[in-house]
Amino acid sequence: MAHSPAAYRQLGKLVAEAKLFQPAELQLRYLNELMQAMRNIATRKQHANVLQHLQGFLKKLMDSPARQELTDLIDRYRVGRVPLLAPITLLQHYLRLYPNSYLQQQVYFNPYPEQLGLRA
Repeated sequence: MAHSPAAYRQLGKLVAEAKLFQPAELQLRYLNELMQAMRNIATRKQHANVLQHLQGFLKKLMDSPARQELTDLIDRYRVGRVPLLAPITLLQHYLRLYPNSYLQQQVYFNPYPEQLGLRA
């Protein structure tokens, strides 16, 4: 989603229509479309969109000050005042308070092995 919102929607459509394809063909098509999407460089705006999307899963569980804090931090990221790690860390904090198995399995929170040190 951060690399290409259009590709994200297209991949979702492909998965929804999975029964129309043989498993090997579906796997190949998905992988090809995913790799095409990953060629696009994710922008601050697109990352902020993803962060807001993730926040939406928790908004009913969070109180108003917590929602506002996260919204403000996402906006500060969007304009370049804080690194991406700041809103991701706060989202992970709220995920510990309000567990959501779907969100907790998202690679977005940990795209690289920690040993590589690429998130800082």
